[in-house]
Amino acid sequence: MANPADGKKFTDFFEAFCHRYDCPPAKFERRAFFMAVPAWKMPAVGCLFFTSPDLFDLDLDIIEELGKTRTREEFSGILDEFHNAMRVNRSSLKTKFGMRMQGSRLMEIREALDALILPPALGRKPAPAAPAVAAAAPLSKPVGEGSQPTRAAFVPTESRALQLRKARQAHAAITGGTPLARALADHGLEEPQFLELLATESAGNPSFGWLREQLLRERRLGEAEAELARLNRAVVDQSREIAELRDRLANSKG
Repeated sequence: MANPADGKKFTDFFEAFCHRYDCPPAKFERRAFFMAVPAWKMPAVGCLFFTSPDLFDLDLDIIEELGKTRTREEFSGILDEFHNAMRVNRSSLKTKFGMRMQGSRLMEIREALDALILPPALGRKPAPAAPAVAAAAPLSKPVGEGSQPTRAAFVPTESRALQLRKARQAHAAITGGTPLARALADHGLEEPQFLELLATESAGNPSFGWLREQLLRERRLGEAEAELARLNRAVVDQSREIAELRDRLANSKG
């Protein structure tokens, strides 16, 4: 283990963690994950990790995002995303039996590394964040005299990794037979956002591109059916007007 008092400083949690715990960068997510699992749950979680690795994709995605943080505030915001995601997670092993990492343990690790991380003004310029698709939740009412913004107004925009994780879960649900509207509602996604995320993932997973094309085809079909219905109504209206004109013309001749 590296000496924490050797005077070295680092720009983010990832670099400080790897230095402090002498961890190879490629093993950062896995090492941090197991350090955040309670000791008494380690045997069960370890077995699940190697037999059902997909179960912990969200945990590893969150740790990857935590590695990019430079302040405790950023770190805490990412942990909030993790806790929010757990509320919609469908795995009883994680939600009911707690077979997952603990955010409080990750925060303890972050606080232990605080002295090794440079303040943002002294470190390198942060990399630009990925464009956010989902905006923060709106206020329940306008802010003004005698009104207070809801807590949702201060919830940070979701990280790109978490959005992609939700898209993968929704994709699995839809291809498994869940209706589109229900799958998107279960994972807090809007259809335009979901289509954009599918496009992002399609290069590495052709099934995402296929589903996106199917959804776009259904959208075009729906638009075509709506246009056909509009034209049919227009034809009916025009036929009625022609019939009325003929009746008037016949009456005027009579």
